[in-house]
Amino acid sequence: MLDRYQQRNSVPSECSAFNGCTWAGQFALINGGSPPTCLRGAQPLRAPNGGSGTVACRFLEATVRSMSIASTWDNDRSGIKNARLRVSG
Repeated sequence: MLDRYQQRNSVPSECSAFNGCTWAGQFALINGGSPPTCLRGAQPLRAPNGGSGTVACRFLEATVRSMSIASTWDNDRSGIKNARLRVSG
């Protein structure tokens, strides 16, 4: 589980190994809209930390930290959509 935005210099690099920077601030189940019309507080921003450079409606890190959300692989989402997750550890 990630508790932060993807870090460019992490090992292995979340940006390169997992394509994390390309999707930073975007969530499949939270519609942030499409530039130039972003929704729910998302903003038209380029991918951070060495991502693709594509402009998309992204939620700022501070906004993501204030949300009660979890991120997962796309093929896992149908089983946990709108579920309450308990994280322990």
